[in-house]
Amino acid sequence: MTAAWIEFNPADIFPTGMVEVIEQVGTTVDALVPAIEFLESVARTAALFSQDLIDAQEAVITAMQETIYQITQQLTQTGIFWTFHMPVSLAATLPPEQWINDMAYSFDDRMDPERPILPTPAFVGAIAVACTVENYEDLFNLFRGLFDLFKRLIASEDQVARWFNDDNPFEVIPGVGKAPNWGNMTLVDLIPPIADLTQLLLSFADAISAARTGLLTQFADFLAQKAALLQQIADQITAILDTLQALLDIEGAWLLPIYGEFDMEQIQNLLRSSEGGPLDSVGAEFTAGLMFLATGGTSSPVAADALFDLFGVAKNVTEYPEEF
Repeated sequence: MTAAWIEFNPADIFPTGMVEVIEQVGTTVDALVPAIEFLESVARTAALFSQDLIDAQEAVITAMQETIYQITQQLTQTGIFWTFHMPVSLAATLPPEQWINDMAYSFDDRMDPERPILPTPAFVGAIAVACTVENYEDLFNLFRGLFDLFKRLIASEDQVARWFNDDNPFEVIPGVGKAPNWGNMTLVDLIPPIADLTQLLLSFADAISAARTGLLTQFADFLAQKAALLQQIADQITAILDTLQALLDIEGAWLLPIYGEFDMEQIQNLLRSSEGGPLDSVGAEFTAGLMFLATGGTSSPVAADALFDLFGVAKNVTEYPEEF
């Protein structure tokens, strides 16, 4: 398929497999906490339980930990580029065509040392999320959820005041480029509530680690000490899921996926030749949005896949128009 904008469905945002892991955490906590009371009262008075109980518990905990580590590994180890672009004032209109062109130009911005640099084709996954409306006030009121979800803001008006024309094309002055400025983060930090969930899952894995081996009385001691912590983690996960659900209540935004082996110029051409979505909005003068790009080098789709999995987007290779 060619680069085409599709409707952004925030409900698709969630790391693959994390739903199942969270459900398992809840089930594990529900099973452990009542067992704590039983183990603590009985194991301290008589060691009547066989070692088989410890062995079985160790197998459950090991499986739980391995699942958590597998789910969180891509999130915590995948680095991505990101940028955010929107009008800086009521007077600065930014129609969709200009927004897209600015995004494309940002790859050439020599004043931005953190921009993606792809002189040769590499496997990339790029996702742009944009919204466009007729006036500046609606841009904030209607799409505030989009900004809240990603917790990203662009340059201040003070920075914009320092934009200038530089005669030296080799001079790099970070933070004052005219194009959207790029930054770097790990995939887990893209959506703050998911970062919180990941940290809680890792904390849960660490919390149950000490219960894997040891005498039955030691196991009971550990569970007695950790019961409140395990229940607290489960409660925090529920609270974060509620927050995330509220943040995902977004309507009216568009998403542009780019997936495949491309160099910098090809990505720019795909952006500028994209179709549909905000480009079909009549009378739209104010556009805002973000772009994320993950690359794992030549022919390696791992990073791109991780980004697309987080957004719940199908990994269809983007066709490159022959006219380019």
